[in-house]
Order: sequence, then structure tokens, then C-alpha cells
Amino acid sequence: MDDKKYQKNLELLQAYRAGDPAARELLILENSGLVSSIARRYTFNYKYEYDDLRQEGFIGLMRAIDKYDPALDIPFGNYAAYWIKQAILRYIYNKGRIIRLPVYLHERIFLLKKTIEELTAKNERKPTAFELSKHLKMNIFEVEKLLQLMQDVESLDEPIPDMDGERTMLDTVPDEQESPEDIAERNDRIRQVNKAVMQLNERQREVIRRRYGFKCKAETLDSISNDMNCSKEWIRQIERKALRKLRTMPELQVYRIERKLDKRTNFYRKTENVVLWREGQRRLLYGRKLDGLHEMTTA
Repeated sequence: MDDKKYQKNLELLQAYRAGDPAARELLILENSGLVSSIARRYTFNYKYEYDDLRQEGFIGLMRAIDKYDPALDIPFGNYAAYWIKQAILRYIYNKGRIIRLPVYLHERIFLLKKTIEELTAKNERKPTAFELSKHLKMNIFEVEKLLQLMQDVESLDEPIPDMDGERTMLDTVPDEQESPEDIAERNDRIRQVNKAVMQLNERQREVIRRRYGFKCKAETLDSISNDMNCSKEWIRQIERKALRKLRTMPELQVYRIERKLDKRTNFYRKTENVVLWREGQRRLLYGRKLDGLHEMTTA
């Protein structure tokens, strides 16, 4: 969040507290991009419509507006992000079930989906359950069961409603280019961390900045201790005390809360990575086995 947006939120909050109802609507509009950005993060992992999650996010935003206290010394955008995420997660947990499947079923569904795409491209039509059974060397009843499960698991290619037309679930996966909201959030986080570090004493500031690479490459304990002409253990103790102090500072409390919430939503993204890796390893080993059999038969 840049300083201009930070100041705009502050002015609107002050106007709303002073009794201007229009300021509340302007504040909601000003932070609608934040709601949309957070809602998109959860459409990838759960079987819910983007518009529904966005609506729940706005409920969280309105609650943040009513509960925000400037005395917390936390930027409104960061405070609102917590309540937006909480509202979306509450909706997910209360209104429906989260898709939870064992890893091996995720793996089989992923392989089945990929096979369907390959055979569709090859034959210019979708394969039948019998064709899939033959190609995958699976029992046809197992294939039909997996096809049914696919209807309960959101496909990465399934269209979802969006303001600009149709998007796919794959479009909701973050790419290497950060969105404006992500850049703003990252910059605001840097600003808050620097603000918190400035409250440490001079020695603690130097150790933390050098250990964690503030504006330079992160340094080892040995490097810092040699430069400061003291023992490595002494530097370690300074670092520990500084970190304990930082954990209690309100500037960083909101990020600890957000990190806990984010951990709850990372399971399926990690599962997809596991599926990709295991399938790649299986194909590699299977290919080696076939090569060995070929050499034996041609010897």
C-alpha cells in the first residue's frame, strides 16, 4: 500500500467516524481491489464461485471499517486484509465442505485428466470410459469412479465468472509477474518491517539488517562477529532478543495472523506439485524399465 492510498484510507475513515455515511461507501470502493485480489486466491483451492467469495470479502471489509482503531498503529489495508480473509474462510468452512482427497486420488485424477486431454487432441473427441480404461490399464469401474470424483474437484480449466469475461481456474494461479495489489502489499510490508526495526536499539538494528539482508546480501554470524569484534554467540543472543521484541510489535502482528491463515489454504497447491513430481518420476523409472527390457530382447 503506497503512502497516497494509506493517506486516502485515513481521511475517509476520519470522515466516516465524523458522521459522513458517504465516506463509508467511498472507503469500500477504494479497497475493492484488495477484496478481489484476496478472493481470487481462494477460488483455486475450493469449490466456490469467485463472485460468492468476493461478496463475503466485502462483508469482511465492512466489518474492518467498523472495527478499525487508528490506535492500533496498523495500516487499514493490512487490517482489512485480515478481516476479508477471515470472512472468506468462515464462508468456506460453514457453507460447504472443503474438497479433501487422499494424495493418491489426487494423483490418479490428475493423470486421468491429462490422459483425457491427450486422447481428445489425438482423436478430436472426448474418449469413452472404456478407451480410458484401456489406455490407462485400469478397471473400467475405477475409471468411472474417478470420472465422478472429477465432478467434485474443481478443474484448473473450468470457466469461472469474471468482470472481464470468462477466466479459467488456471488464470487464478499466481504467475511470475506480481499484480499491482501484490506489489502494493509487498511494499507496505517492507515499510512496516523497517518501521518496526527502527524501534530496536542501534546494535540490534545492525544485527537484524545484516543477518536478513536489508539493502544488501544476508550475512553469516561469523561475518558479523568478526566485523564487530565479538563472539558469534553474542551476535546470536542479540539476534534472538531483537526477534522476540519484533514479534510483540503491532506493526508485524497482522502479518503473523495472515501467515497462519495462508497456511490453511496451501495444501492443494502443494499437492498439485507433489502429483507433478511423482508422475514425472514414475514415467522416468517406467521408461528405464522398458529400455532395459528392450535391450534384453534385442541382445
